[in-house]
Amino acid sequence: MCTPADTDTTDRHEVPAYTRDTGQQDARQDTPAGPGAAPEDTPRIHLIASPATAKELAERLAGLNSEDFVAFDTEFIRSTTYTPRTALLQLAIGPDCYLIDPYETPSYYQVLTSFINTRATVLVFSGKEDYAVLAQEAMLAGLPPRQPRFLDVQLMYAFMRKGSSPGLIRVVEEQLGITMDKSETLSDWSQRPLSDAQLQYAAYDVFYLERLYRTMLPKLGARRCAWLKEESISLARAGIEDPTALDCYMGFSHTGVLSQLELTRLYFLVEQRLAYARSHDEAVNRVITTSAMPHLAAECPYIFPGLISCGVSWGCARAHSREILKWLSKARKLKADPRLPHTYEFYTKGAHREKAQLLKEQLEKIALEAGIEDQLLTSRQLLADWVKRDEEGTAAGPGTDKKAGASAAIGGNGLADGNG
Repeated sequence: MCTPADTDTTDRHEVPAYTRDTGQQDARQDTPAGPGAAPEDTPRIHLIASPATAKELAERLAGLNSEDFVAFDTEFIRSTTYTPRTALLQLAIGPDCYLIDPYETPSYYQVLTSFINTRATVLVFSGKEDYAVLAQEAMLAGLPPRQPRFLDVQLMYAFMRKGSSPGLIRVVEEQLGITMDKSETLSDWSQRPLSDAQLQYAAYDVFYLERLYRTMLPKLGARRCAWLKEESISLARAGIEDPTALDCYMGFSHTGVLSQLELTRLYFLVEQRLAYARSHDEAVNRVITTSAMPHLAAECPYIFPGLISCGVSWGCARAHSREILKWLSKARKLKADPRLPHTYEFYTKGAHREKAQLLKEQLEKIALEAGIEDQLLTSRQLLADWVKRDEEGTAAGPGTDKKAGASAAIGGNGLADGNG
């Protein structure tokens, strides 16, 4: 176990040396630190772009055991498409940071297969989008579905009651006393060759994760550590699974004034938009502007100007007005579906606002007693579930749902025990 870093001094990380892969053995590619050793201060960066070095990395990943760690991150492009385009895969084992370029590595999927099947614990930082990228890559490679043992370091920070969604810069500076350079955050990851600054940025995104884990672990305690592992697995599972139309529908805002018929129309439009986005590999918000969906469900316009008045962007309307108007024509013929649930917003605003606020205050007290961040128990989805179950006179919350994760169990058990 590492000794927590001294946060009285703040260092700026050194610019590391790195090697561009030429297919030759890298003399600096040393054996990684053992399970109990602290990583070095400066990463050794390896660009993997040849079959030989890809094979070496795949073998190293295959040789890891359950006591080892692999830090994981991706750089990807998804501004216009439904499926993410992986631009770079980053892995860190001890001080060695491996940058795997899917465009330039002939044996990319060999590395990917070994990584997905690793026995090591995989450390991520806010891994929701990275899980989706990994699932997409695995599907393209024809790999059987398998989920590595993920552990989210950002979530670990929240279980220390330090903040629900801090950035990596803040956590590294607070916990390790190191200031990171994030000047490449908005850079173009589709360009080739990648710049030296981009490569260093990508490496540091994974380099500190094991050290952060080892620094924060002694502060967590056994109970919160168990919660962290359970919640990390739950979030990874949710990130890997492609969202259903119902998942998308439940998260909509501005639905409190919609009738059951209009909600039925909204759900139909969500189904059509999602199916079209998948089949045409286009971002859903580029098919129909998300904020316009409840207005379309309520008004069901017949002509192009009506789409614009409901908030559909000019770009969406120009590209997809024929499909949208066709879907609206079908939506007007629907009958209200009484089985369709209300959205999460319905149970946290309007007539339920007071009850939701009281439950939120109870959950905040439970979080304080548990020593974890409030937001872990009071997200809109969890709060809506608890209000709904309270209205129906069923369980206090989704704590009995094994798929709901540790946060739901903590809050549900606390409410059932009468805490707060």
